[in-house]
Amino acid sequence: MISTVASIAATAMLIRSIAHDFIPHEILDFFSSQIHGIRLHFSSQFTIVIEEFHGVTRNQAYEAAEAYLGSKGTLSALKVKAGKSKDHKKLLFFVDKNQEVCDEFEGIKVRWRVCCEFVESSGNGYGNRSYINASLRSEVRSYELSFHKKHKEKILNSYLPYVLDRGKAIKEGNLAVKLHTGEHRNWNGDAFKFGHPMTFKTLTIEAELKKEIMEDLDKFLNGKEF
Repeated sequence: MISTVASIAATAMLIRSIAHDFIPHEILDFFSSQIHGIRLHFSSQFTIVIEEFHGVTRNQAYEAAEAYLGSKGTLSALKVKAGKSKDHKKLLFFVDKNQEVCDEFEGIKVRWRVCCEFVESSGNGYGNRSYINASLRSEVRSYELSFHKKHKEKILNSYLPYVLDRGKAIKEGNLAVKLHTGEHRNWNGDAFKFGHPMTFKTLTIEAELKKEIMEDLDKFLNGKEF
C-alpha cells in the first residue's frame, strides 16, 4: 500500500513538472483560477482578508485584530509570541504566523488565521545578488477571517465593529501614561511614566466633594467634541 501511494505521488510530481515545462503559464493560471472559482462556488465558507498595510499606512483594522486576537490566542492558539516595550504597562501576546484562533460571537463560530509570506525583491545588479536579495526580503502579513457565508451580514455589521472597538480598548488600556515637560515653548523629549499611587479610593476627602469632582471629570472626558 505504501509503495502504491509513493508511486502515485511520484507520478503526480512528474506530471506537474512536465506541465510546468511544456504548458504556457497563462494556460496553467487560467485553469487554476477556474478550479479555484468552482471550489469557492460550492464552498459554504466565506473569507475576509485583512492586510497589515492599507496603501502606505498601517491598516487600523489589522492593528485592532492583532490586539484582540492577542488575548484570545493565549487560550486557543498552539503558539503565541510575547513582548513588551517601554510604552506598555504589561506583557503583550501576539498570535504566531500560520496559527489559527477560534472565536464565537452570538453563537456564530469564526476562525482567524495569521498568514505570512516572504516576498523577495530582485537585486540591482551590483555586488552579490543572493546577498542583496536576502537583505531585501520582506514579510507580508495578513489575517484571514473565515466563517459560514450565511452569517456574512452579521459578521460585517456587528462582529467586525466589535473587534475594532475591543482591539482599540485593549491597546489604549495597555499604554502607560507619560508626562512631558515644556522648556522654552518646546516639549522636552525625555518623558517619564506617570504612576502616582494616589487614587480616589485611597484619597481622604469628603464624600460629597469627591462625588462632585468625579462628576466634573466625567463631563470633561465625555465632552471630547466640545
